[in-house]
Amino acid sequence: MNFSTTAESIRGSKNAALDEIARKRVFDGKRVTDFSKGELSISPPSEFLENAGRAIRSGLHGYTEAIGVRALREQLAAYVNDRYKIEASADEIAVTAGAKPALYGVMLSIINPGDEVVVLTPYWSTFPEQIMLARGIPKVVRCIEASGAIDLLALDESTTASTKAIVINSPNNPTGVVYSDSSVKEVIRIASRHGAFVIFDQSYYSLTFETDRTSSFRDLVCDYDRAVIVDSFSKCWALTGWRIGYVFAHPSLINLLKSIQTHTNSNPNSITQFALLWTLEGSGVGRYEMDLVAMLAKRRDRVATALSTISGMSFPRPAAGFFAFADSRCTNRSESTGQSADELCREMLNETGVLVVPGSAFGTSYGFRISYAGDEQQLDEGLNAMVEYFR
Repeated sequence: MNFSTTAESIRGSKNAALDEIARKRVFDGKRVTDFSKGELSISPPSEFLENAGRAIRSGLHGYTEAIGVRALREQLAAYVNDRYKIEASADEIAVTAGAKPALYGVMLSIINPGDEVVVLTPYWSTFPEQIMLARGIPKVVRCIEASGAIDLLALDESTTASTKAIVINSPNNPTGVVYSDSSVKEVIRIASRHGAFVIFDQSYYSLTFETDRTSSFRDLVCDYDRAVIVDSFSKCWALTGWRIGYVFAHPSLINLLKSIQTHTNSNPNSITQFALLWTLEGSGVGRYEMDLVAMLAKRRDRVATALSTISGMSFPRPAAGFFAFADSRCTNRSESTGQSADELCREMLNETGVLVVPGSAFGTSYGFRISYAGDEQQLDEGLNAMVEYFR
């Protein structure tokens, strides 16, 4: 059969493949400590769940506007104003079925065949695949390995007249690094020199630990009208399956997103939209987010302590989210066997039952990502098994 060459060039999510491996091991009666998950093991805020029930009972299960009900877009504009100190309006908001459709819609809206989009590595694996689906060319720029910071010189050298956009994922998946204000300002400066868009994936922004977030995002982007913010409630409210996110962008881009969503998913989930609207209109879930951040910060500390006991292991200390990225190249295991990251992760799974995501999923040839979003008891068991493996 003849299929689309574009579709055939796309690599499936390595996380999805790892889910299959984990399920098969469990089915075979083998133990698995799953450090690959990109979702929290806790329940969503009770206020949201109650409002979802109210939406169901009210019969709000029909079509909505393609980019979300107007009242929700107005509420999200106020949310953006409060969160980023940007005077947003409903005309600058599109509601989406999570961050992935939001990002893909933006890519389809701005990319022409052959346009280059700069992606910083290690990157979330979806970025380059979506760029290629939109007929663009992903151009990978490596960050400084020890710290996870942006290599601004390399970024400057890689950004040309062919660059249509730069993608910034901060806080970063897989490292948990938060890019400095000065770095973000420099990225904007580099992009503006070539008239390129800057797409900010902010999905983990609410899960920031100690980092000072007092700077106004408006000050950072300096009213740059090609700045695009993609955000989601999947991570900060544990709503991965509810599928809700949004885009903040210039109204002309929002109109393009509206046309695209009209012909793709029609509209975001209506029940989720109204549940989100009423939750944002109410007292909010500030306590939920504060407790979640405190819990994740403690887990981050346990992961950092465990990794620090492994000779030769290095990692940038996560400042947000629920991932850590470990560089195992100088550990006894890697040096003595000369294994690739994929081989090492496979061996660690077979010997200890600990499942992590190798760096190849994030555009690197080394290391692996650890998720500390899952079961509390499994965290310590898995970390202990990992430390033993590297002894």
